[in-house]
Amino acid sequence: MSVYEIPLIPGPQRITIRLGSQYYSLSLSWCTPISTWMISIMNDRGVWVLSNIPMVTDYDLLEPYEYLGIGGHLFAKNLGTQGDPIDYSSLGRTGKLYFLDDK
Repeated sequence: MSVYEIPLIPGPQRITIRLGSQYYSLSLSWCTPISTWMISIMNDRGVWVLSNIPMVTDYDLLEPYEYLGIGGHLFAKNLGTQGDPIDYSSLGRTGKLYFLDDK
């Protein structure tokens, strides 16, 4: 199993990255009412496969969606204060996103 850090910058963003054996576009947006980052994932055909999943730290964000066959695990981590949510200003700094492939 290999671990990859998904390169993030502070603020809302969309990036294209390889997860497992396919490329996906990840969209990260801030949800003000619940004060958390949300992640949406689009496949290489332009179809949203996941939409507005809260970036809960220290939890496999893809576990409930194994049936999609993405082929790995996605974890959000707060390196500043373990277990705390990633706040708006820490994304890309102490707020990290990691992909662990199933290989």
